Amino acid sequence: MHCTKQENMVSLRHDDETIAVYIHLEQNGVDVELGDKIPKGGHLGWSGKSGDTNGVAHLHFQVCLKSGMCSYKTGEYTVPVNFSNAHGELDEAGGLIRGESYLALACE
Repeated sequence: MHCTKQENMVSLRHDDETIAVYIHLEQNGVDVELGDKIPKGGHLGWSGKSGDTNGVAHLHFQVCLKSGMCSYKTGEYTVPVNFSNAHGELDEAGGLIRGESYLALACE
């Protein structure tokens, strides 16, 4: 877990050494602690509008190749990610398009 002065965020290290980063969480809205083992689908915290969000609550998510090598501002060293429950325009491979907004549908 990692928190910055401007943006509340959580970083999770996966077994394959990739890092999932969840940014713009609500102030005091992180519900995990350093060293917690989080199960698939586990609750991390509450989406918010901390940091550079223009006042709009949302979740910024990305997966990085290595700790300390991922720039969420430039996308450097990030891994493409697809969601099975995303509703919105997709690319020719069925993936998410950079810069587009998506709505998460209810999981079955």
